[in-house]
Amino acid sequence: MKVGTDGVLLGALAGNELKSDDELKMLDIGTGTGLVSLMLAQRFSKAQITAVEIDNQASEQATENFEKSPFASRLRVVNKDIREAKFDSLFDVIVSNPPYFVDSLKAPDQKRSMARHTDTLSFEELAISVSRLLSPEGKAVIIIPYDASQTLIEEFGKHGLNNISLVKVKPNEVKTPKRSIITFGRNDENEVSESEIIIEKSPRVYTDEFCELVSPFYLKF
Repeated sequence: MKVGTDGVLLGALAGNELKSDDELKMLDIGTGTGLVSLMLAQRFSKAQITAVEIDNQASEQATENFEKSPFASRLRVVNKDIREAKFDSLFDVIVSNPPYFVDSLKAPDQKRSMARHTDTLSFEELAISVSRLLSPEGKAVIIIPYDASQTLIEEFGKHGLNNISLVKVKPNEVKTPKRSIITFGRNDENEVSESEIIIEKSPRVYTDEFCELVSPFYLKF
């Protein structure tokens, strides 16, 4: 999978209420080739990050990417199914850019299809895994198609994880939101913080907000 806007937004926004030098344990579920984990390692200088990936080749690529990065000592890859993975401790932050095209035509390439569909990890299974691995005060941040937001929120709620904030991602000012970045926690607060990000002012002309958000990671901004 190529570097995409979804992963970049997740890596740039997850845990934005935390301090950059907090000593955190972070988990990236379905890391692919490690993009989000690398961004988190860049943002949080003392974080220890575990990246779980079920696909062998993607896991090998993530390992290589981590080893070549300046954050290598704080990153590790676990080549396992998250439903079966066991760890020594719980995590302060869990992030995931999960498979989400539940009803769409599958991609012809099997590995690409695995990364884009819920066949291998349903919303329920993701919620169960996050609930099992998240610390009592921890936060889980998931990026998902906007149309699937309520389904995910309801599924996480069944497992004791409440929606704390929701960021709507709009391609431009006039289009409807295409993605949601949803933060979950174990608190009982009923009020949900909502905001939005607009990516483009016009085709290939990005908003100042988007540029400011991703400029630490993109060379061209």
